[in-house]
Amino acid sequence: MAESTVQRPIKDVVDEMKLGKKISLHSLRHSCATHLWEAGASLRFIQKFLGHSDLKTTLRYLHLTETAAEDARRILEELMQWIGRCDDRDDRDNDEPGAAVPV
Repeated sequence: MAESTVQRPIKDVVDEMKLGKKISLHSLRHSCATHLWEAGASLRFIQKFLGHSDLKTTLRYLHLTETAAEDARRILEELMQWIGRCDDRDDRDNDEPGAAVPV
């Protein structure tokens, strides 16, 4: 199938919608890869889906969206809170009578 067979209808739809953005088949591939990644698809799945032989090529397709950035921040904050609770628990354990004193 010729590339223009797919690109032309996409261009027509984008023009008709008057989005004011350049949208191409290539940008749709990037968006699709990013949304698959955000939805939890594995890198290997995305690599095969896009037909890439090298994983490095697939990684170039993935973009950090605001949703992904917010998810990453939330996960890091939860991790830091968990670490803080573990530290507090360790401190309490060492304050108990008969607790081992670190050397």
